[in-house]
Amino acid sequence: MADHLILKGSTWHVRLDVPADVRTHMKFFAKKVLTKSLKTGDKRLAKTASLTILAGWKREFDLIRSGKESRHWMIEAEQIRSEYLSELALAADDNDKLQLAMENRRVNAMSLTLRYGLTELEREEVKQLTTGTSKPKHTISEQLINRFEEHQKKYKVIDKTASVQASNVRKYAAFLDQNELSMNHTSFATYLNSLNCSYKTLQNKIFAGTSYWKFLSTLSPELRKQENPFENHTLPKPKKGKPVSIEYIAFTKTQIEQLYYTSLDKGDKTLATVIKIGAYTGCRIEEICKLKISDIENNTITITDAKSKAGNRELPIPNSLQETFKTLALQSDDGYLIPSSAGNKYGVRSDSISKRFGRLKTSMGHSKSHVFHSIRKTAATLLEQAEVEPLTIMYLLGHDRKALTFNTYAKGPSTAQKLRALNCIKYNF
Repeated sequence: MADHLILKGSTWHVRLDVPADVRTHMKFFAKKVLTKSLKTGDKRLAKTASLTILAGWKREFDLIRSGKESRHWMIEAEQIRSEYLSELALAADDNDKLQLAMENRRVNAMSLTLRYGLTELEREEVKQLTTGTSKPKHTISEQLINRFEEHQKKYKVIDKTASVQASNVRKYAAFLDQNELSMNHTSFATYLNSLNCSYKTLQNKIFAGTSYWKFLSTLSPELRKQENPFENHTLPKPKKGKPVSIEYIAFTKTQIEQLYYTSLDKGDKTLATVIKIGAYTGCRIEEICKLKISDIENNTITITDAKSKAGNRELPIPNSLQETFKTLALQSDDGYLIPSSAGNKYGVRSDSISKRFGRLKTSMGHSKSHVFHSIRKTAATLLEQAEVEPLTIMYLLGHDRKALTFNTYAKGPSTAQKLRALNCIKYNF
């Protein structure tokens, strides 16, 4: 019966054995076999109809098993424990209330056991946990956090945000572990109060926790009836007024030359080359680090996958960079012009080089207002001082030409115009 079909009378039925490890679950309690009528005598139609039913049953088996493996059932056990201890405190010397509290705990624990199909050892764990005879556990396992991160990515949360959310949940779990606390509203409030963070950072931690709770509720629908420990928290009021944002300041020509030669003196030829290309083209650091040999044709570089649509552009290689690009192409061993450790976990190739630039400019006394992006500002300033047409400057830097006529109908400056403009930028290196 490899196709799981069985003929009863003139009607086909689908049949599947219930695995032993899920038979204790309430959904399949004491069932060894699942059967369902396919309401047809045609075997081909029956086989097609059976596939969906079999897939559904097997998916339910997997969900039950995942609940056991990740042990998110312990979250409900903690809720039962909390309710039980509260009822005991209210019962005082009232024997009837005491018996009712004990009975409620027993019924709730049994319901939990059946819904998750827990083993005998796990049932004993539930008993100790819900009666308060064992220490509370925070129930946020590393496996659950990893599943949460993958769940967020699946539902179109960008990778970096999903990773940060998982990191925030992981930090809360470490706090609970260190202080032997369980996951609840009080412990999360205590955690927030222990942090010396900005208002926005605390909001992000609450948002991460709320997202995690929603994820847990997809695994355990019963949690939707429970108090969300990450909601209704009072945070210190943020300071009035808009936050002061850092405005990037252009480097002077002399400062860029000093950055270039200092990086060479430190033996970082790659960083020096990136500074040089940025200085002569105004390209963003990631645009430079993503350039491939295949992006060069007829002394022109093509920038794709830029920060914006307008950033995708073609730039003639200025005279000052002709030899640099030839050398980079000859030395490349992976197709990229700029050697890199292949980027951080988000695929950013410029990550390590950007950090090296940050350390370099800080060591030379530059403030937070000076970043690699400041080199773009310098390029824009030099082009403007050379009386290059504003629309040409916008094209060279990959800025959106917002005027409808130019943005929709004009093709932009010619290669010759762009080359003349870039050759206006002069440095002593």
